Amino acid sequence: MSSSHQRFLARVGCALACVAFAVSLGTVAGAKGVSIIQKAGKDPERYPGVGITLIKNTSLTVTSPDGKDKLIIDKAACFMVGALQRCLVSGVSLQKNGQTKPLDLESGTVYVNLTNSNQPMSHTSSRLPPKGVLIALKTRIGTYITVDGVIDGDVK
Repeated sequence: MSSSHQRFLARVGCALACVAFAVSLGTVAGAKGVSIIQKAGKDPERYPGVGITLIKNTSLTVTSPDGKDKLIIDKAACFMVGALQRCLVSGVSLQKNGQTKPLDLESGTVYVNLTNSNQPMSHTSSRLPPKGVLIALKTRIGTYITVDGVIDGDVK
């Protein structure tokens, strides 16, 4: 196995570990979703109550509980894994204080359940609820961003 293939598998394993961590925390009752951000060398910060919106099946946004900041995932290669859609993210930006800036992404994976029933996730005992979303991103500076929740808005 080549070293680049091993690095890729390590990144995927890291992303899956982040997803498993987000799933293990679950969502807060009544909340739309939970985001966890861990900067390199810092403790994770948990943000319950984030909004998750699917826009025209082309992008996914995660909005802060106060509605001021937005994470926009707008570039990804998506494919089906059973009934789940899995997307390998290549473009993410952060909209903050009226300005949108791209994040320097190292890796990113999104799982989306667009069905009306719980769906099993591969390589884990976890299940994604109807309209459920799991996001695991890692920036090149070592910041991990995970989101676990359900789509609360769908713009067609």
